[in-house]
Amino acid sequence: MVLEATIVCIDNSEWMRNGDYPPSRLAAQADAANLICSAKVSQNRENTVGLLTMAGKSARMLVTQTNDDRQIITSLHQVNVDGHCDYVASIRKAQLALKHRQNQQQRQRIVVFCGSPIEVEQGILQKVGTDLRRNGVALDLINFGEEDYNGPPLETLLQAVNKDNNSHLVTVPPARQLLSDVLLRSAIMLEEGAVGDMEGAGVGDGSANEFPFGVDPSADPELAMALTLSMAEETERQAQRAAEQQAGEPSDGDTAGPTAMERDDPQAGGPAVEAQDGDQDLYDVGHQAMPIDTDHGKGATDAAEVIDEEMDEDMKLAIEISKADQQGQKEEKGESKEKHESEKK
Repeated sequence: MVLEATIVCIDNSEWMRNGDYPPSRLAAQADAANLICSAKVSQNRENTVGLLTMAGKSARMLVTQTNDDRQIITSLHQVNVDGHCDYVASIRKAQLALKHRQNQQQRQRIVVFCGSPIEVEQGILQKVGTDLRRNGVALDLINFGEEDYNGPPLETLLQAVNKDNNSHLVTVPPARQLLSDVLLRSAIMLEEGAVGDMEGAGVGDGSANEFPFGVDPSADPELAMALTLSMAEETERQAQRAAEQQAGEPSDGDTAGPTAMERDDPQAGGPAVEAQDGDQDLYDVGHQAMPIDTDHGKGATDAAEVIDEEMDEDMKLAIEISKADQQGQKEEKGESKEKHESEKK
């Protein structure tokens, strides 16, 4: 597993009031940031994440490096809309925070949400990307809201920072899907070196299907990721099974003959049993090779007869004892009655 320290840069500019990404750009961005942070921590418990807001008087660190999900959620709910974004200063501050991380063995990554226009010269962006690449910092860019306007400068920044495909650009146009649902299937959610469904240029026209398992990925990202991996494994298994069937090799789940009940009762099997002459011969040979142990059944019958005889003797003894008790009670009653009559006379 990759050991990584990540800083997530939140766009909290005035542009985040728009409702083209339900319920609003800021709320959709908060859900997506929470999803990314949870995924990073779940990939490796030694991973750390931090939060930084880019708008306002200056870029501000909300959370330093931590692996506490509750702290991340609490800080995301405290983000307020304020002013305009300073992308260059925010990326510089995030890079400085990663430089002073506690575990120097962690790889460095910055995730930037770009939902407002980027008013920066491409030469400056190229210089920033080169500096990040020289210091071994990966960069993930999420282009939403102003995707047409921000496309060229973000492409320039990506080309400058990308090294061995460690950086990604995901473009998410307005659609019925949630921003977090689209990011869930992107390369940003995977570990470094893995191949995702959406690489490089991102989502495209946003016409991908909705999450098919009936759960909200933003509410439970771990469950959504587990369902996705399980579905991929099942698809691969079915494809392998189909390839074996085409090659003429029966799979484990196929049955190539009548059942034992059908073999014992030829009428129950019908024509299908008659067609399996070879299997019937093997069945007969097996019965000849394994004779039935009749002595075991005879021994069980003898034991049952002995038990019945013992039970009969016990029953007879109990009846005799009962009769003796009754006779004794009658004699005692007769004696007491005679005594009573004699006293009365």
